[in-house]
Amino acid sequence: MLPVEPDNGSNDGPERNDPAWSTYTPPETPPPPNIYGPPQTSSPEVARLFGTKPSSKAGCVLIPFVVILLVVIGVIVGIINAASDSDDAFEFEFDEPSIEFPDIDQPPPPPKLHTVSGFNELRDAIREETGSTEVFEANIYPEYASLSVPAQATGQRAFSYFYNGELADPGKGRSSYERFDLTQIDPQVMIRLVQKAKRLVEDPTSWYVIIRKPGPPFDNGGWFSAYASNEFSESGYLQATLDGTIVHRYVSE
Repeated sequence: MLPVEPDNGSNDGPERNDPAWSTYTPPETPPPPNIYGPPQTSSPEVARLFGTKPSSKAGCVLIPFVVILLVVIGVIVGIINAASDSDDAFEFEFDEPSIEFPDIDQPPPPPKLHTVSGFNELRDAIREETGSTEVFEANIYPEYASLSVPAQATGQRAFSYFYNGELADPGKGRSSYERFDLTQIDPQVMIRLVQKAKRLVEDPTSWYVIIRKPGPPFDNGGWFSAYASNEFSESGYLQATLDGTIVHRYVSE
């Protein structure tokens, strides 16, 4: 009996009149696909088509925080290493800015030589500079003075000092006056005489006193010559003895 021709709608087998028909074995018909089950394919193919990694929203959120944390830790470690390598003390200051201002030396206030303390400071400065309080002449303004000081124990050689709280480097010259000691001068007498001289002119703008030992060409007993003037070049002066007795008075017309 001839084999029954399979009716599978396929024309891949040999024809009925082909001699190979007697030995032909039709292929097995694959089972119908299960539309409700898993795909009937090989495992690699399934993994390729349907295999996906589980996603997590929490993981996506944590990644930036982890990166930031690593950066912060790196900065802190760097600061600690820098502090440990330095010989100086390392401090964190948050309350005040670390701003340093350069020191600015303020000039000392000018002396007040028409006072008892100011006059005594001048006398002490001369003693400290020269070892003596002898002078040939002293011109004393309210805030500075010029003095002619003996350069030798005897003779008329002199140093010229300028004083404004400190003695400047002296010039050199000669004096025609006699030397005297500043300890002979009562600063209170000098102050009263200056006040009287200021009343000789209207609205005085300048005043000073010259102290010299009486002698030629003015040998009238006057040690003090107190002067005052104003901006109209009006002036007046008084001469007085050591005790303040006025021996000469002059007022410009």
